[in-house]
Amino acid sequence: MQGFMAMRHAGSSVELLCSVSSARLQQTIAERYPLAYNRLLLERRWRGRWRCFAEEIVGLRCFLYTLRDYAETRDLEVHVAFSELRCCVKDEDARAVRQADGSVGALLREHLLQKDALHRWCDEAVKAAQADGGAGGADRALWRAPPPAPALMRLARQLRSYGCEGGNFWWLWRGAARGVAAIMTASDTLARQMSALRLRRHVVHCLQSWVPANSGRRSAKDLFMAAMG
Repeated sequence: MQGFMAMRHAGSSVELLCSVSSARLQQTIAERYPLAYNRLLLERRWRGRWRCFAEEIVGLRCFLYTLRDYAETRDLEVHVAFSELRCCVKDEDARAVRQADGSVGALLREHLLQKDALHRWCDEAVKAAQADGGAGGADRALWRAPPPAPALMRLARQLRSYGCEGGNFWWLWRGAARGVAAIMTASDTLARQMSALRLRRHVVHCLQSWVPANSGRRSAKDLFMAAMG
């Protein structure tokens, strides 16, 4: 329950009555308490049935939103992806939780998905990687951890050298988006309120606007591509 409440507070100074992603909550618990997770959820009578464990032991209610819910609640689709299993406390009013999810969707649209907001996250990821050894990492001490978002650096080198050509380019985009999304959700930010799949899709759309510095097309990423060279 403590992990559930922490996810509700993500990116906000006040308590939110919103639901949380069942998959993300399960992953967080497994990473934070691996021994207890394996002992209680995998080895005993639950046999990995996370939903049953969450409802019977933790006191949560797991549910899916319907098409009618999305039609009646503004910005709900921004916060909660279709067919995404969600969790809330059992005795909470379902209508109030749905309205709170819509309010969080409005916050995400305003502060995270606004123009250039995702570009700033990508820029910060690149700067962190460059500060920890540059694109190649040759001058990084062996004992230091690899730079964050290595796929983002590979994407940058591909764009600089070959542009958007190459059969594996889509995989570079996806890998880079996964790395940036992981950085965005590693700290207590509003990005934790968005489903991982939805967040990565938005980051991919952002990265697709990046072009090589010498391509003749001008964009906000030109200076970055020039710096990579």
